[in-house]
Amino acid sequence: IFFTMKNLFVSLFILFLFQGFSQKISIKVLNEKDTTVHLIRYYGEKLYYADTAEMKNGQVVFDGVKQKPGIFGLFLSGQRYFEFIYNNEDVILETSSPDFIPNMKVKKSNENSLFIPYVNFIQTQRAELTKLTEKKSLLGKENPEFKNLSDQIDKMNKDVEDYQLKLIAENPSKLVGKIVKMSLEITIPESPKDEAGIVLDSNFRFKYYRKHFWDNVDLNEDALVNNPVFHNKLEFYFGKNMCIPHCDSVLKYAFDFCDRLPQNSKMFEY
Repeated sequence: IFFTMKNLFVSLFILFLFQGFSQKISIKVLNEKDTTVHLIRYYGEKLYYADTAEMKNGQVVFDGVKQKPGIFGLFLSGQRYFEFIYNNEDVILETSSPDFIPNMKVKKSNENSLFIPYVNFIQTQRAELTKLTEKKSLLGKENPEFKNLSDQIDKMNKDVEDYQLKLIAENPSKLVGKIVKMSLEITIPESPKDEAGIVLDSNFRFKYYRKHFWDNVDLNEDALVNNPVFHNKLEFYFGKNMCIPHCDSVLKYAFDFCDRLPQNSKMFEY
């Protein structure tokens, strides 16, 4: 009996391990022909092939264990693709063309249950904001409609900010929360003033911005490297608007930045 129970325990333990380390990325795209498709991933600002598989009856499955967490995409024929998050969990998605994200159903994935609605919301708001801004640009400030449009734009921007802050606050440890937080600008306080109301340091706001530039980025999270936002922030930080293009200046901020990164991490490597 002991031998049997021992074998059963070992079998269950092995099964548990197998299930724990066998994440899959399963995607169904309705009305797609049988063809070869590609899993693509970000590394910095660029997309690379991560895996290849055959799509049959609109269904394709990739082995997630081989992949590192980050933003991925399914690349279809005709240069079409859509993005999602992979973070060491089963991902089961279903959609249809041509509007992949609006039609997306997240069957399984904690990250994408948040990420897909967020992307949908941002895309919808951006399209509407573009329309309102274009309409506003055709009006003079004296036009009553000008202020009305300005108020609408301000409200929509506030709605976007509230959505982002709520998502971040409720999901600080999830990759989607870290990605959204990384995309936000830091809040810069007003410059200190003396008793007469005169600004004490005219460069205060700029120096504060540079000092706190990375506050919204989890520099211990390697998955953020697999995202174009991090690359763009890195380029901006060491660009001429933030850093004098001279070796002494660049070295000062490069050493300060690199010292914050875990040695041998993907973040440090990038």
